[in-house]
Amino acid sequence: MLETLSVVMLGLRHGYVKYTWFDIGCQLAAVVGIILWQICNSPAIGVVAAVTIDFIGALPTFRHAWLEPGEETWLTYGLSCLGSVFALGALTDYNWISMPYAVYLVVVNALLSALIIIRARTKTVVS
Repeated sequence: MLETLSVVMLGLRHGYVKYTWFDIGCQLAAVVGIILWQICNSPAIGVVAAVTIDFIGALPTFRHAWLEPGEETWLTYGLSCLGSVFALGALTDYNWISMPYAVYLVVVNALLSALIIIRARTKTVVS
């Protein structure tokens, strides 16, 4: 948590902050998802909520990677994808509660890496 807080603080201080209505809508949807998760108090709902909340939170990153692929680093998402593959391999019990989030992380990070690489090449060729 300290690392995440540090990144947020440094980003707010040194980064370029520009929120769109899309960003705000995604954040509000994620907050609603967290509230519903806490109210239901079920492992299955928790997994579905975690994947849904994370995906909603990733949408602005997908949008940004599409619009400005040069401002994102594909290697970060590629390494996260690889880490998630290792997390899947480290599971001791493969079931519908333990696997979905790790599988989701593999997919979303692979997609982000591919999007950044493809869009950067496409944008360079078009420009």
